[in-house]
Amino acid sequence: MTPEAHSSMLITDALPYWLRLLAATKVLPASRLTDLTSESTQLVAILTTIVRNTRARKS
Repeated sequence: MTPEAHSSMLITDALPYWLRLLAATKVLPASRLTDLTSESTQLVAILTTIVRNTRARKS
């Protein structure tokens, strides 16, 4: 895995945690985080697909 891909995966893995933390501590209302949570899930799926396709092409 390239350093860029690794860094992207670390960020996307941590993002849902931070969004849940913001909601749990009521820093932001959960209703404001719904769209962000959905988008973060979509980003994880996109980046996962990119990493898998990149690995498959290198093999």
